[in-house]
Amino acid sequence: MTQLHEKLQALFDRSGVKTQSELARLGGWKGRSSVQRFFKPMPSEFLESGSAKKFIQAMVGRGHPPITKGEIMALTEVGPTIIERACWFCKTPIHACFGFVLVRDYLAIDAAIKARTPLPPFRELCGICVEKASQLMFGDDV
Repeated sequence: MTQLHEKLQALFDRSGVKTQSELARLGGWKGRSSVQRFFKPMPSEFLESGSAKKFIQAMVGRGHPPITKGEIMALTEVGPTIIERACWFCKTPIHACFGFVLVRDYLAIDAAIKARTPLPPFRELCGICVEKASQLMFGDDV
């Protein structure tokens, strides 16, 4: 089982943030020494919510593929469920099950569920953007 500090190190490496000092600045920590402890073995297997907020501030949207809030929240005891869903294109909030997942992302989610691995980040579209895309692709008859 991968430990918390290894998961954080993987996200840090993927983020493209060059130094722990830069990470501290982006996240609102006082300095590098405030961040160093996260990259060493820790007794806790979960990230505290206050620290998660700072990692979200520092890393979300960075890297390839871009780091998501859900990836960081998955390291907390709460998990990614408190993250509000929003349309990947227009950023409109998506409530309940009214979002549409892109086909390639759906296939990746399905494969992760079957393999019992963590869900990958995925893009969801609202009904309005799906309708606009359909009109662009297939004309006004749709």
